[in-house]
This record gives sequence, C-alpha cells and structure tokens, in this order.
Amino acid sequence: MEITRKKNKFTGYLMSQDKVIGEISNNEVVSIDNELAPLYIKNTGDFEGWLKLRSIDLHRTNSRLLKKVLRLNTNDEVDIVLSVHGLTITDTYWVKEKNSNLTYKDVRFTTDKFSDLALFGDPNAFSFEVSLTPEMTNIGSYEKCWKVRNGNWYMYKQGSVNERFSG
Repeated sequence: MEITRKKNKFTGYLMSQDKVIGEISNNEVVSIDNELAPLYIKNTGDFEGWLKLRSIDLHRTNSRLLKKVLRLNTNDEVDIVLSVHGLTITDTYWVKEKNSNLTYKDVRFTTDKFSDLALFGDPNAFSFEVSLTPEMTNIGSYEKCWKVRNGNWYMYKQGSVNERFSG
C-alpha cells in the first residue's frame, strides 16, 4: 500500500474521495480543477509544498517512534506523507499513483491503533502490523493523536493547558 517516488518525484492524481481533481507529473501540477483544489495548490501551484504542510512534525519524540514502528527510514516530509497517500483526517484529499486501482475506501483511515504510541509513546505498538495511520499527517509541535469513537474521530493532546490549543 506504500507509494513510491521515482527520484523523489510523484506522478499520478490529486483526488478528493474518488474524484480526480488534478494531475501531477514529477511533482508538477499538470492540470487542476480550481473549484475543488486545495487552496494552497490553487494559489501556489506547489504540490510538494502542500504535501509538506500535511506532514507530522519530525521533532516530536513520539513521531520518531511512529516512524520506527512503521519502518519509515526517511526524514523526507514528502515521503512520510506519501506513505499514507497524502491523506489526513481533516479533509478528503489524497494522492493516487498513475495506474493504481486504489479507491478512497482502500486508503481512508479506519483504525486508531497507533494513537497511544503517538500520544504516550506506548511500546506495545511495536508488536502491531504496519498499516495506514492518520498520525503521519497529524501536524503540530506537541504530542497528539486521533482516536475514533463510535465512528467519529477526536483529537487528543498531551501537554500543559497552554500547550493544548489549536491555532
């Protein structure tokens, strides 16, 4: 299920659920539906920059543990985001490699099995099978995680009262 890039270049499609909204060739936006495109891409045309904005903060202690558990041997933010198809919990955008048969149902997040690792550094996660997790696109400086309860996703944050804010 992992996306691979040729010489750090992605070629495929920018998707919103199962709708193609853009074509990407070697990290360059070839075509885009301006009505449906993410504002960052619409305003800048910078696909790689948009991906980087979706990446987990690599300075967080538990993000380094997540990378180790998920066998991600890179510090490249784009590679990290592409490991989960560019998907986040907060929108329906994702990227699909050219010639891929994946659908939104195949890539969307359905479990929170790495949430305790992301929030607390839980060592039990080292026994889990590698799978897609929203934690790789959980941006921000402080330890946090997404947990699913009764079909709804909730963010949990660690830290002092002044550190648990949203900007």
